[in-house]
Amino acid sequence: MCANQWSCFVVLVVAAIAFGQPARAADDLAGEIESIFDAVLEIGLGGPPGTEHANHFRPDNVASSGRIITALKNFIGANTATFPLSSTSTGVTFEFSGGVPVATSASAGPIFADRARTIGRNRLSIGANYSYLGLSKIRGVKTADARFYFLHEDVGAPGMGDSPFEFDYIDLMIGMDVDASVFVVQGSYGLLDNLDVGVSIPFVRVSLYAAPLAQITSFTYNHSGMAYHYFGGTSEAPVLTLRPEPVDATASGVGDIALRAKYNFHRGSQTDLSIQSEVRLPTGREEDFLGSGATSIRTLLIASKELGNLAPHANIGFDYRGSDYDNNEIEVAVGYDQKISETITLALDWLGEYEVGDAIDELQFPKPTAVGPTVDEEQLIVQVVPSTNIPNFHHDNVVNSSIGIKYTPRDNVILMANLLVPLNDGGLRSDVIPTLGLEMYF
Repeated sequence: MCANQWSCFVVLVVAAIAFGQPARAADDLAGEIESIFDAVLEIGLGGPPGTEHANHFRPDNVASSGRIITALKNFIGANTATFPLSSTSTGVTFEFSGGVPVATSASAGPIFADRARTIGRNRLSIGANYSYLGLSKIRGVKTADARFYFLHEDVGAPGMGDSPFEFDYIDLMIGMDVDASVFVVQGSYGLLDNLDVGVSIPFVRVSLYAAPLAQITSFTYNHSGMAYHYFGGTSEAPVLTLRPEPVDATASGVGDIALRAKYNFHRGSQTDLSIQSEVRLPTGREEDFLGSGATSIRTLLIASKELGNLAPHANIGFDYRGSDYDNNEIEVAVGYDQKISETITLALDWLGEYEVGDAIDELQFPKPTAVGPTVDEEQLIVQVVPSTNIPNFHHDNVVNSSIGIKYTPRDNVILMANLLVPLNDGGLRSDVIPTLGLEMYF
């Protein structure tokens, strides 16, 4: 092991820096997402001679695609910039009896929730953990299957459907895959018996891959054999499918650094109570989804109790998010950790993040649009075109279960393994988030 506590911390920081060495494509990742839509909406569409049919898809869809891009960028950034940090409680807390530190905790503590006890005056806890996020679903829809639909401009008489080519629309499947790795180095120090201060430094790597596919659904070609909009070919033999160049980009670097303090204001025979404050600084590059671009402040009230080897706990707090596209949240965590053997602790939690305030307009997709009615071969046709197959949620609340194990091979060393499992479909989510960690205290 390390020669002393400070050398251990230095080793962890050096390892984290090596993990987070900058790696970016020529453009930032946010720009790469924009390029997916530009490749389809900015292309020169074909049409009958003397027409400018490409422009008929641009005006009304610029605002629509801008809103979609904003939503996608927020969904990705919300995961990496606000990913929950592991507990500030070390595996063993201390009280001083006659000037000698005496261990007070029976279990090794929770993982993503927190307990009220502090680590004790002049005690130091350092650690590191690694989490992998395979961000595969947006509001329950697989990112690989997410589709967006872009309508023809309303031309001629007001109202869509008076001209047959107004029924044409572009169907874009983005085929997106987003992965993120978060490596966190953190430390907590006991300034007083009941006051801890700490810092958490995340190093984030985000990988974005997209293989977009665009398809023109041509009403005129299907009904009259002549296409008014196409990517290539001719009106009679149109190319209606476009595969833009795939996007494959990676970015990495320091995320949003967190400063934390916990004050244990009540220690009783029944329940321990603490208040914890956390400030996340905008140190991560927002354009690469490494940070939120704004300062956030989180305050928690923590209650916990030890019943032999069983330690239940509850956290409730408010998280102020400074970002324009991220609502403030009420956070709740309820669970327990239990020492099931001399070296093994089981940690179970229910974690909820509930947005407060009005839904953010930019994160809501446009409503479906009715095109028509029109009469074709004596049939009345009304076509309803959605903006996307991703549903609109009033709020993107996040609810997870946390299932973890802590292993204590030595008195001052704890190894941790955990799974975060989504319990709802809010936001951009992983099927499961594994976390591995190491903790040492001195």
